[in-house]
Amino acid sequence: MTERSGVLTFGSFITDHNMAIEAYPPEDKTTLIKSRQLAAGGPGYNIAANLRRLDPSMRVECQGLLGDDDNGRVVLDALERHGISPEGMILTREAPQMYTLVMASQVNGRRTFFGFRGAAELLEESHCDPSLVRGRIFHVGAPGLHPRLDAPDSRGGNGWTRVLARAREQGFRTNMEMASLDPEVLRPIVRPCLPYLDSIVINDHEGEAVSGVEIRPGGRLDWEAAGRACRRLREMGVRQAAAIHFPEGAVAVDAEGDLHLQSAVRWPDSRVVSAVGAGDAFAAGFVYGLHEGWPVPRGLELAVSVAAVCLESLDTNAMIGTWQDCEAKTGPYGYREGPG
Repeated sequence: MTERSGVLTFGSFITDHNMAIEAYPPEDKTTLIKSRQLAAGGPGYNIAANLRRLDPSMRVECQGLLGDDDNGRVVLDALERHGISPEGMILTREAPQMYTLVMASQVNGRRTFFGFRGAAELLEESHCDPSLVRGRIFHVGAPGLHPRLDAPDSRGGNGWTRVLARAREQGFRTNMEMASLDPEVLRPIVRPCLPYLDSIVINDHEGEAVSGVEIRPGGRLDWEAAGRACRRLREMGVRQAAAIHFPEGAVAVDAEGDLHLQSAVRWPDSRVVSAVGAGDAFAAGFVYGLHEGWPVPRGLELAVSVAAVCLESLDTNAMIGTWQDCEAKTGPYGYREGPG
């Protein structure tokens, strides 16, 4: 039997209207747009494109639903540029393509999202068939944005749990990313998914929402609490690795239950253009390590390196090169001060 290899992504494929603004204004006030860019985005697309940039030889395939319009074609064109077949993407004229207006402040690099769900409201299980692909990892994102998959079923699961179960039956290892939505939205959708996941890669806001552990009491990062949140995710069902990332770095618990901490790259402020896609960039680095069988600490090192390089552009992956190039670029800067 042929060894399984590569990654299949499913879920959110979004068209991003990225805008670099002077600063985020109060209501009823004005700020100027310094530059703008139209790009593909969303967890389904970003991790696929990032993985192809990290390793051009990696087999990456995508399945999902796009609006059959100009915004939808932005995603198709982007997949083609990265050498990813569009065959798994289904086009619909029942609703416009999902898009997001992304406002990235030039003062602090933080970004604010204004999303239009469009065709994402129509995404369902029929748009995914893991049996058509012999990949190693099945990656999904993002619960909370797709009502038909989010809807609970009579067995306590939802569309995501059913898709993940099918992927595991086909021999995939499963991974999930999330969107930073209200905890009340995320918890009832994501918690039933955890026993169907081999790994999960999320940020501190999402980690708090799902685990119930406060990671930033008083707005200040608590590394120990972040570790507890990772352990809690494992206790709730994640089988192999749980990772939580944040601007200061990341923590992860591996299959043996060992906790690993990794500080962020000491990346100069002068190189930061936007944080758009940095979380997906981190996830791509971490998932690449999982695919290659690296120890979790090694995967965390690559993940923070890729996230740092991503900060150099409005685009979610324009500055990301091979994994060797990313580490060579960030290596001279070292890491920020850790938890002590």
